[in-house]
Amino acid sequence: QAVLVALDPRTGDIVALVGGRDYRISQFNRAVYARRQPGSAFKPFVFLAALTRADVSPRLTAASFVQDEPITLTVNHRAWTPRNHDDLYEGRVTLRRALEKSLNAATVRVAEETGLERIVDTARRLGITSEMAPVPALALGAFEVTPLELATAYEAFANDGATWNTAAVIRAAYDAQGVELPIPSPQADEVISPAEAYLMTSLLQGVIDKGTAASVRAQGIAADLAGKTGTTNDGRDAWFVGYSPRLLALVWVGFDNGTPHGLSAAQAAVPIWADFMKQAIDAYPVPAFEIPDGIASVEIDITNGMTANR
Repeated sequence: QAVLVALDPRTGDIVALVGGRDYRISQFNRAVYARRQPGSAFKPFVFLAALTRADVSPRLTAASFVQDEPITLTVNHRAWTPRNHDDLYEGRVTLRRALEKSLNAATVRVAEETGLERIVDTARRLGITSEMAPVPALALGAFEVTPLELATAYEAFANDGATWNTAAVIRAAYDAQGVELPIPSPQADEVISPAEAYLMTSLLQGVIDKGTAASVRAQGIAADLAGKTGTTNDGRDAWFVGYSPRLLALVWVGFDNGTPHGLSAAQAAVPIWADFMKQAIDAYPVPAFEIPDGIASVEIDITNGMTANR
């Protein structure tokens, strides 16, 4: 099965929604009702919680280092060892690199340093309403969400930190006499600052430019784009959530019964997303992401994470 949800992050409107591969065979709307693990598509909330934490000194930045090497934690008196894809570890990496390459071990370390309760609070603030618990597996997207819920949670990244209280599907309604009926207007709430939203967008641009979704560029799409892949254990679920300043789209691929299909997000979800987004951008060109106040760009010495000397 496959799902696609497309939103206008500026208004909260649903502009396209596909709930399954064939409505004649199954009328179940997976985009709204299916509950699946988001896997690494949850990681942006982990990194947002880390990068916006103000009660530590020095504060974490995209250039801060974290160790990407095997880690074992004790959870409910049992050992838990998250693994990187293909058991490959990169050692000392920046937070930017950890998110671009979706490094599990590094992400778990970031989550442990940040605080699991803080990550839950951050995800709630952006609109994740499904059950979550402050356990280490949270950082790797072990708790289930619906596709529409996950898509709307990404809105704040694309919309200068503001997210909508509802996904709008109705523009107008009339009674039998043609009298227009009142429809509650969606309300936008600023849940993170524009600078924080842009910082996450910058990190997620790297996912497409040189990370796990680099195949997007092979489709001939040159526009400013940001997004995150997500693959759950054994390839049960493949996700990609990506956006431009004017269009946000999510794709999920999987079996209803959870049977592994063995495909990564880059193999299963990204091609569908790229095909959809390319047609949309060709028809409606999008501007570049605007850099808001509060963002400073500096060259970093990759050997120590400090400002580079010229």
